[in-house]
Parts: sequence; C-alpha cells; structure tokens
Amino acid sequence: MHGAILRVTPDSSIRPPSDLNVRYGEERLPRYTSYPTAPHFSNAITPHTYRQWLAAIPQQRTVSLYLHIPFCQSMCWYCGCNTTIVRRNEPVAEYLAAMRHEIDMVTDHIAHVPRVDRVHFGGGTPTIVTPAQFADLMTFLRRKFTLLPDVEVAVEIDPRTLTPEMLAELGARGVIRAHLKGCFAVTKFASIIWRQQRESNGRIIYFTSDAGISGGPGQSNYSAAQAGKIGLMRSNARALARYGVTSNCIAPLASTRMTDRGRAASGDESASAAGTPMDPRNVAPLLVWLASDEGGVANGRIFGVS
Repeated sequence: MHGAILRVTPDSSIRPPSDLNVRYGEERLPRYTSYPTAPHFSNAITPHTYRQWLAAIPQQRTVSLYLHIPFCQSMCWYCGCNTTIVRRNEPVAEYLAAMRHEIDMVTDHIAHVPRVDRVHFGGGTPTIVTPAQFADLMTFLRRKFTLLPDVEVAVEIDPRTLTPEMLAELGARGVIRAHLKGCFAVTKFASIIWRQQRESNGRIIYFTSDAGISGGPGQSNYSAAQAGKIGLMRSNARALARYGVTSNCIAPLASTRMTDRGRAASGDESASAAGTPMDPRNVAPLLVWLASDEGGVANGRIFGVS
C-alpha cells in the first residue's frame, strides 16, 4: 500500500469492462433500506404500548433521537424510503410544525428531561429544510431535551442540492457525522458478511477530497471527516484483503451542482462544467473499474481524477 495519490485523466487507459451488464445485470444485489425493517412493525404496537415505553425510560439512561424529513426535490432511482417530491417549502414548514407538536407529546409522557447522546436526521432529504428552519429545530430540541456536550448529530445529505449556506449551518450546529459515520456504518455491516463468506470480491470505494489530504482553511470539521475516510480506507485494506475485499478512495477534482451555482451567482458565464476536464462524469469510468473484477489489483490507494 502506498500513500501517494494516483492521478487519472479522462483519456486514461482505465476503462470499465464492456461486459458489466452481462455480468451483473440480472444479479439480486443488496439495496439501501431502512432499519428496523418493515416486518418488525405490526398492529400489536398501540399508542398505549408507546406511552408505556416512554414512561419506562430510566432517568439515568441516555437516549437517541431520530427525526424523519420525508421530502426530496427529486427521486433517486434506488430509493425505497418514505418520501415525497416537493418543489415548495410550504409543505416542509407545515411538517416541521407537526414534528414539534409530536415532540411536545412525546416529552409530556416522560417524567424527566431525557439526556440525548445522538441525534440523526433521516429522509427523504433532511437538508431540504432551510438553514433557518434547521437552526430553529435544533434550538427546539435543546429546549425539550438535554443534549450532552459531546452529542453526535448526523444528517443524511443529498450533495446535488446542498448549498454553501446549509453546509455552514450544519457545521455551526455540531453536525460531525455526515461524511465519516456514513462510510463507517455501511462498511461495518458489509464486512461482517464478507468475513462470514471467507472468500469475496467485495469492493469498498470512498469519495474524499483534497481537504482531507492537505487540509482546507476554515473547514476543520469537513477536513477532519475527509481525512478520517482515508484512514478508514487504509485500515479496511489491511484487515479485509485476506477475504478478497479491496478498499480505495477517489479524490476527484470535479465540479458539482453546488460549485456551479456558486460560479453562476458570481457572474461566471462558464458555470457548467459539462464537457470539460472538470465534468464529474469523468469520474465514472474509474469508479466502475474499481468496482469490477479487474479493479481488484488496486487496494489501499487514493486515486485522483483531473
């Protein structure tokens, strides 16, 4: 394993196998889903049962909060989550008001003020709320619960619609798990299966950035999370190689919709990177190659695309 970044250009010899569809097109592959899974829910769980559970929470115990934001600006084709496509903020605002009312009802059935060590926002796309709405909701949670000083706040993010203003608000509110925890959680459970199989062609591919390699000024939380992914990738590469699993990072130099919007707002007429070396589609061949059988020769490496 090496620490150097391998730079790949769009005209690189690395190409995805031409028979990918033949190999995997009909495979029954795992999909993203919710937890607990649907079979764990039944009509046997009544409002009375729920009230009993709330009343029985021991005062000395810490609790975790999950807040579901069931709205997206567009549907991801792989998604099976409970969500609705919206184009206006009004339905989101109405839902947040109902969520506050439910939080009031929940805390009314707990004799003490619960101490919270974890908060997770799922969806949907939680970052569809405005920065002000997110700040108000976090303030409300701190009023109704005791959020511990080291509380972990995690938010599921759609990078296609994330704005710089929302990114700044997430950092200001202590969101530290948007990047690193998401990688760790998926890897943890996948590695359990790979170890049981003993022999596998598993592939772990993380996206990191130059902020994690050289540090981003004024982006301490983001840089730390991106650097953490590199360390996690290298640990995976050493621990799982014996099972046929590879682990690599891609640090692409490419535009995103967020950077395109920033250039457009500044009056840059070349706001779109489509068809240029900064086109994010240039990353796809490397990603597919790393996920293929041929890509198994790479392990513990950081690939740059520029």
